Amino acid sequence: MNSINLHDSYATPFIAAVLLSFLFALAAVSVLTFLDTERGQRWQRAWLGRRLAHSRMRGMLAAHGIEPQTYLQQTPVAQMRAQLRVCRECPYRQRCARVCDTARHFRSGRDYSFCPNRPAIERFLRDRAA
Repeated sequence: MNSINLHDSYATPFIAAVLLSFLFALAAVSVLTFLDTERGQRWQRAWLGRRLAHSRMRGMLAAHGIEPQTYLQQTPVAQMRAQLRVCRECPYRQRCARVCDTARHFRSGRDYSFCPNRPAIERFLRDRAA
């Protein structure tokens, strides 16, 4: 009669689970390390640039006379990602579209105070002027 050794039946799946967990952790550390390199930063900025090009924030930057590419290059990646998220989740989307989507409205004394990213944009303008 064959007896099943309980120790052996759980050892293989346990070892496999430990190895798989180690590989996932190693992959996560590798990705985070890559994103912290110069090449990773360029990749992130290119990705954020594509997101910025299709966002209402591009219109808001243009309304303030800021070249989107310049803003993207001079704003830290984490802040840029957060600002794009704020723009995407903004409760004032329709108002922003009315104010920013038409070029004739830019810099015409319009009220941009509703924009949640306005403080960051104004800080950029102050830093650039200094």
